[in-house]
Amino acid sequence: VINEDLWVQIVHARQINPAINNESEKLLISTINRLKQDFDGLLLDTNKNDIEREALVRSMLQPTYYNLIRIAQSFSRATDQEIITPNSINQARNLIVDNFTGFIQHRQFQRVKSSIESNTRNIRFSLIQTEIINNQKSTAQEIYEALKSKNLFKDTYELQSLLDWMHQKGHIIVDRDKKYIWIGKP
Repeated sequence: VINEDLWVQIVHARQINPAINNESEKLLISTINRLKQDFDGLLLDTNKNDIEREALVRSMLQPTYYNLIRIAQSFSRATDQEIITPNSINQARNLIVDNFTGFIQHRQFQRVKSSIESNTRNIRFSLIQTEIINNQKSTAQEIYEALKSKNLFKDTYELQSLLDWMHQKGHIIVDRDKKYIWIGKP
């Protein structure tokens, strides 16, 4: 029943703004590290590429940190706490993990997954761009050697096809010695 008592409770709850002390700050940071591992583990089934998965998880951490604080404050507010409690942080973490698990199990997640795959192509493009800008006049083999540790290209031929596409689109030029120069906007 929505009555005057409910409105008084809502006004009272809105005046409680649980703060973060040193202990809760440390716990929030360790919880974010645990969430990073949780996200990585949950995405392992849908995304086998370590670099793609790591980039996705990193992109989610900052918004998740703010949500973790907001949700933990809500749980603390519900128990009239003036400081975020460890219990409320754990409850917030569990809620975030449950919501994320439900999200990746949803059938529309495939759309998001295909978007992630296109972002991987952007990662490859960005890494090549950075390499060519930092090392003007690099050959395809030199670029491949510099990026080999990222495991984004299975061989120089795969890299070469992306370099050819970048050349066609006007991002890079190739001199007569088959060395690449970036001409697009850095």
